[in-house]
This record gives sequence, C-alpha cells and structure tokens, in this order.
Amino acid sequence: MTIIYSIMRFITFFKESKANIKQKYFRTKTQTYIKVLVLFSVLFVSIIGQAILSRPANAYSETAVDESISFDAGEITILKKEYSPISRSYRMDIYIDTEIDIVTDGAPITKAKVVTQEDIETPLDVTVIPVSEKYFVLVAPKINEDFGAVRFDLTYKRSKEAEETTVSLYGSQDKSSVVESDFSEINEAELKISSLENDIRLQQSERKTIEEKNKTIVDNIKNTKEQIEAFTEEKEYQVGEQLTKTEDTITTLENAIQSYKGEISDNQAKIGEIETTIILINEKINELKK
Repeated sequence: MTIIYSIMRFITFFKESKANIKQKYFRTKTQTYIKVLVLFSVLFVSIIGQAILSRPANAYSETAVDESISFDAGEITILKKEYSPISRSYRMDIYIDTEIDIVTDGAPITKAKVVTQEDIETPLDVTVIPVSEKYFVLVAPKINEDFGAVRFDLTYKRSKEAEETTVSLYGSQDKSSVVESDFSEINEAELKISSLENDIRLQQSERKTIEEKNKTIVDNIKNTKEQIEAFTEEKEYQVGEQLTKTEDTITTLENAIQSYKGEISDNQAKIGEIETTIILINEKINELKK
C-alpha cells in the first residue's frame, strides 16, 4: 500500500508541476504562439550564423563581363575574361573610370598579383599592359586548365603620396571564355583593336543614356500638354486677375515645350555624331585586322 500511495503522490505532483509550468509560461494561446515563434527564430538565426561563420576563406563575388564594380577611386568595368590552354594563362581586360590619376610608383597601375582557387596562399606575378590611360590588360601565367577561379589583386594609389590600396577582381572558370591564343604573344595591333572596341562600348553606352533622356523629355512634353489643356478649360470660367494668371501659366508651359523640343533636337544631333564616330572606329578596326 505504501508503494501504491507513493506512486499516486508522484503522479499528482507531476500533474501539478505540468499545470504550473503551463500556467506560468503558456497561459494563453497567444503566449504559446509567441514562445514557439521565439524558439524558432533563435534556431533559424543560429543556423544562418553558423553558415556565415563557416563560409570558406576563398568565397568570392564575381563581376560579369561588361559589368562594373565600384571602388574608392571610381569604377572598374570588366571587358574580357579569357583563358588560353595554349599558354596556360588567364587574361582579364579592365577599364578604369576615375577622375584621378591612379598611380603606383609614379606610373599607371603596374602592380598586380593573382591567386587561384586551388592555391589561394601562393600569389603569382601578373603582367599589366597599359593599352591607354584607362584601359589595362592583365595576363596571369602558369594557370592550370582546372583553375576553378582566379582573383586579381590590383595595387594602386590615389596619389603619389597616398598609401597603397588593393582592389580584387574575380574570374571563374565557368564564366570565362576559352580561346586558342597565346597570351604571351599579344601584339600591338590586337591591343589597339581591344581599345577601339572599348571605345565603341563607351559610345554605345553614351547613346543609350541620351536615348533614355529623350524618352523622359517626351513624357515631360506629354504631361505639359495635358496641363495646358486643363488650364485652357479652366480659363473659360475665369475673369480679371485670375484669367491673366492662368494665361501666363499657359504661356510658361508652352515655352517649356519648345525648350524640351530643343533638347530633343540637340540630343538627336549628338546621337548622329556618336553613330558617325562608331563607323569611323569600326573602319580603324577593320584596317588593323588586315
């Protein structure tokens, strides 16, 4: 009987404890929902945090060809990502858009290193070919065909007196072109062609910008005409000073339309000049290819 009595007391104690816990922490459905939500959030954050902390040291964010990456001195556009199995080398062409003279030891960018995904601890020297003041060709030798990814570290200065700074550019095997060329024998004509092709890219970008401006101006003209129509209807019921004010407003809007049309005309002339420039550049490219 004593044993049975003890068991009964234990069961009663367990039920009372369970009720107390429920009463203290989960008194309502809302409290229960909040507790579960908090526990789930903590678990989720823990999992995400662990994933971030365990991210590999060579993880990278790659900029695609014809896309730009910002850095503290301006913007760098990646123009080419190519691998040559013939010379076992990797080539990356870049265009640096900056308002300052980027120098290293008194000259345009001349320092660069490269590391591969398979060996990120061993930097390799890179040949930097300045095609123009803003166009550079980077050639990294001794890159195996299964390189996975490469990282170019460019060292530059914002001025001769400034400290050196490094910006990193990445190229993955999946997003790089394989070309049957020997990058150790890049001739001057090829470099000029690359530079001219970039000039065409810049001209096309400028044309696109102007065309977008014209679209905006056309919308402005449409909106202005709608305003004129609205004011014209209103003035039929106006007299005196109010009528004069409305007519002045209409005149101002009509002048704005003429100004907009002048902008479109100027922009169309600029587009014509750009198209002529592109034709001339293509002629130069064709001459160099002969």
